[in-house]
Amino acid sequence: MEPRQYTAADRQDVLDLQVHPFALDNELQRVFVIKDGDVRGAGVWYHRKARGETVLQYLAVNPPGNWTAFLKLCLACAYDARAAGSTSGRFRVIHPTLLARLQRQFRIEPVVDGVDADSGEAVSWTITVDVADIIEQLELVLG
Repeated sequence: MEPRQYTAADRQDVLDLQVHPFALDNELQRVFVIKDGDVRGAGVWYHRKARGETVLQYLAVNPPGNWTAFLKLCLACAYDARAAGSTSGRFRVIHPTLLARLQRQFRIEPVVDGVDADSGEAVSWTITVDVADIIEQLELVLG
């Protein structure tokens, strides 16, 4: 089960993962897919030239919980970003459980970027990474 670049034949599978059609139709967005039996996944990234950074915009695996597929998609996007000349990247996390797992396995420094208006509790975080460093970390975790 290895990720590969998106092709038009993948469109419905990727749309079923709740990827917005704009991401599939925009030449500035880079999309990777992973398929293995019932496992389907997609990762979308783009490069912000003005800021000199890569943004991992979306990443999903169905059924949820396939950590290996999730990390392989992350790594494919990071490799592609490095090949495109990116040295810095960022992504947003909106699930506390995912954030906790990422913090257990990776050297990251999340920054709160959203709070619940009623409770004041954090509900989203932005994580900025060095692309070369996160590739190294992902390779170590994936073995």
